[in-house]
Amino acid sequence: MAVNLSRTAFLLLVLIQVCLSLLQYHTLFRTESSKGLSQTSIKAVEGVDLQHVERVFAISDLHIDNPINLSWLKEHCQTQLADGPGSKDVLIIAGDVSHEISKLVEAFSIIRQGLKCNIFFVPGNHEAWIGGHELDSYSIHTSLDKLDAVKDMCRDMGVHTDPAIIGVQHNHPAWILPMESWYDGSLALQGCGDLCQDFAKWPWTDFLRCKWPQEYQTVPHLGKIPIGLGDMFLKKNEIGIQRVHESFLHWESSSTKHLGLITFSHFLPNSQTLPDWKNPQSDVFMRSEWLSHPVPEISAKFAKVAGSINLEKQIRSILPSQTAISLHSSNRHQIHHTHVFGHSHRPKDFTLKDIRYIHNPLGKPVERDMNLIPRDVNFKLIWDCRSGGNVQGKTIVRYWEENGGIYNPERMKPQPMRSFPVQTGKSAPVAYSVKQVE
Repeated sequence: MAVNLSRTAFLLLVLIQVCLSLLQYHTLFRTESSKGLSQTSIKAVEGVDLQHVERVFAISDLHIDNPINLSWLKEHCQTQLADGPGSKDVLIIAGDVSHEISKLVEAFSIIRQGLKCNIFFVPGNHEAWIGGHELDSYSIHTSLDKLDAVKDMCRDMGVHTDPAIIGVQHNHPAWILPMESWYDGSLALQGCGDLCQDFAKWPWTDFLRCKWPQEYQTVPHLGKIPIGLGDMFLKKNEIGIQRVHESFLHWESSSTKHLGLITFSHFLPNSQTLPDWKNPQSDVFMRSEWLSHPVPEISAKFAKVAGSINLEKQIRSILPSQTAISLHSSNRHQIHHTHVFGHSHRPKDFTLKDIRYIHNPLGKPVERDMNLIPRDVNFKLIWDCRSGGNVQGKTIVRYWEENGGIYNPERMKPQPMRSFPVQTGKSAPVAYSVKQVE
């Protein structure tokens, strides 16, 4: 029977549970052993003050519920390397760490104790899942309650979920702006309606494990996508956007200091960021050429739950015009804007209309096996406050096609469904497979 607990009590119990579980691998962090894990896992190891941050790294879709991914995270956080994040750096995580809060705490603890960096995080769709033994036992009834609890946990651990300026002690500081969002069907692929005829029956796990207030109803042509939910999340970003907008408008810098902008979301902001889009500079989807792999129906359905064009509009509303900046300050340089996103598990790195878009997912082991994601994926350096700001990377549009990846249709199909306990005492089916059916 579920026990009614306050949110504070809930978070405390989760943190205690994770502190105990961390003891079994404390040897990974010998440099901290004298301090005791119980002290560092709840209020994680502090990185440098944000003013002195030197570099920014990015990753998404860690999915540490998978033991192989959890081992990857432990291994990559065991030692601070020169080409990886350290105590003077920031790591952006663009969602989908785990659907269990205790696993989120574990992941953040591993990162902070091993790398000692500052973490910026925005929840993904997996963080919105409810149901299962852990969440039922703490009486989390809706996805909004769950996301609130996740943000409370982040605040308690010192993980940043609000906008902040970094690196102001160096020549190329930047604003980092987390952006909440959800999908609304607006990125659906043109001319692919025939591939989505059974969309309402598609076993997309969000439709089974997310529960939203009744005011967010569905309509037949969008299947089970809640109407208005995406706009509700975007509205949460408005205060932060105004704060960043005003900062750029009145930024008074010397000729050697250039302020940049790094926004990040879990969901995709435009069609060009979709996995199958081959020409980022075009608004036209070439179905016959770009859906030539064995699972076009999965791509077409995923596009409906990929993100929102309204997120793109919001991203492009943040910076004031160069004319407005010139009228208010001496800063006349071109502002560099990078947007990091997650969700699709198909790496991207390209520029569209003066914004650089980056997706650097860990994804699932099966995707790395098929080279849909680099087998040697790592935290990606995207910004250096000391020198030049933006750290240019190799252009990536369709990684698997550019690097010999293979879509295996048998491994891409939804796996057999299993059940999980819910508070009603009944069982609901959940499909587990690669990201495109999650």
